[in-house]
Amino acid sequence: MTGLYVSNIYADESTMYIELREYTDINEYAKHNNMMSIKIPLELNRDIMKISKIPEIPNMASTYVSIEELPTNYNKEQAIADKCFVIEDYKIISDNVNQMDEFIKKTQENINACIRIYDYNQYNGKRIIDIEYKNGKYITAIYRNGIETIYSFSGNKIEISYNEYRQWYNIVVIDERTLELDGETEKNNQSQILTYFIK
Repeated sequence: MTGLYVSNIYADESTMYIELREYTDINEYAKHNNMMSIKIPLELNRDIMKISKIPEIPNMASTYVSIEELPTNYNKEQAIADKCFVIEDYKIISDNVNQMDEFIKKTQENINACIRIYDYNQYNGKRIIDIEYKNGKYITAIYRNGIETIYSFSGNKIEISYNEYRQWYNIVVIDERTLELDGETEKNNQSQILTYFIK
């Protein structure tokens, strides 16, 4: 399970709200050994309690227009003009077919970087996938139907695998942590981000 901590507690007349965030420091996560506890002031106690995890969203401002500013009819031509990595029906149609490889190479050299992917196929429709690499961490968000976030995930490793038979690449972000408490590496979770064919 990904390490979480309580980042905020507040209440209205009927409900107490508890917001959780993910540890960004692996060693800080290890210290807490997957346990969470907090004292809640009596004045915040309510009959109804709502707990939510605040997603970590990639910061793409240095390279791309904010996701909130994209028009709802944003299309592949606009995405190509904005230098996104564009996939249509699992095929690369970007001007720079090596853009994903270049992004991964930078991150493997521990250089902060980001990439926006415009992915369209007839079965799933349009998705915009933002991936930011910063300080050893990959932060991803997948948007569908404009700016509605349908999924967000973070991890400290990215893998690109090649299926020779089907001739496609598969991109996976993995949340893998080495816990100082016992020195073991644990693959907490992984998320498939994208599949595309070789051009």
